[in-house]
Amino acid sequence: MDVSTKHEWGDSDGDEQALDEIFRLHHRRVYALCRRMTGNATEAEDLTQEVFIQVFRKWGSFRGESAFTTWLHRLTVNQVLMPPENYAHAREYSRGSGSIAR
Repeated sequence: MDVSTKHEWGDSDGDEQALDEIFRLHHRRVYALCRRMTGNATEAEDLTQEVFIQVFRKWGSFRGESAFTTWLHRLTVNQVLMPPENYAHAREYSRGSGSIAR
């Protein structure tokens, strides 16, 4: 499956498959950028997870007017620059019953 443009991803039934494919194709690139920006492997792993949480949540906001990798790069940089208390899992943990919501 070519996930270079959203137009090619199809309907919502194909979304889960496309998201799996996006993760498979891009998680190393996202991790490498996080690692370069933070200099810390553990933090880079956490940030990589946060980036893909954002990709899954913001799936509908990618309009396909630019390359998907450009959008993903911007999401990644924004996530690295965000204070840790704003991470999605931290907000869900503090709101919930003491465990991370999935």
